Amino acid sequence: MFQLSLRVCVAVVVVEGAGLANMANGLVNRYEQSSQPPPVLLYVDCDCCSDATRRLFQPWQDLQIRLDIWLFIRRFASCCTNKSHPMYKLLVSKLSACIIQ
Repeated sequence: MFQLSLRVCVAVVVVEGAGLANMANGLVNRYEQSSQPPPVLLYVDCDCCSDATRRLFQPWQDLQIRLDIWLFIRRFASCCTNKSHPMYKLLVSKLSACIIQ
């Protein structure tokens, strides 16, 4: 029998800089205190490729940091068209289907 287990942790922040460091330290400490394995995947809304984001979660060596799919699609679509274009919804729909499949 196939079994899939997911743990989802959502942290919504409206700060940058030192505030993010405090949030990241809190998450790392929470996982250490709970004796749970650290996450292996983190979706962010910016700086997914920067060393600064990687340093925030340095104790989690196997962590993959990726750009949130919704933001990726919006960035991609903004290079091709705008929201008022008649084919915008179709473009976003097809792009989303390609990524999720």
